[in-house]
Amino acid sequence: ASLDSVRGERPSTPCEDARSRPSSSSAARLSSAVATASGGDGVTGREIEVLLVDTWGDKHYIGLTGLQVVARSGAAVEVTDAQLAACPRDLNEIPGNSGDPRTKDKLINNVNVTCDDRNMWLIPYSPGGTHRLHVQLPEALDLVALRLWNYNKTPEDAARGAKTIHIKV
Repeated sequence: ASLDSVRGERPSTPCEDARSRPSSSSAARLSSAVATASGGDGVTGREIEVLLVDTWGDKHYIGLTGLQVVARSGAAVEVTDAQLAACPRDLNEIPGNSGDPRTKDKLINNVNVTCDDRNMWLIPYSPGGTHRLHVQLPEALDLVALRLWNYNKTPEDAARGAKTIHIKV
């Protein structure tokens, strides 16, 4: 599909007005997941693997803005940079490239509703390649949600966001 046809399917990224807070249906799904967790939903795990399979159209880069693990209680689980591994790590792995601020630690800095790419993670993308995040929790926890915020620097750069993601706990 062409980028133009994909854009018609992709949700908008309203960042023109920094005072407006974009809304997402994921918040409603999260509330529902937390509310029903006591009924047996959720999973117990110590490791989370996130595979970023494809983009919304960018052929060279893929990225995310934020990652949050949610426990059965509904509280966010603290994840440190040491608990987060990425492959590739970031754009600084490209020979001749250094000092790019779009590193994995930005996924857990809690600046998730932004269009400032200094608060996002971006890696090289190749169709069929490996694009992986790995979260190592300190102990097995009852989990009900994994919240992800997609890369959305500008409407055009939103094509760098992950379209298909596989999650394994």
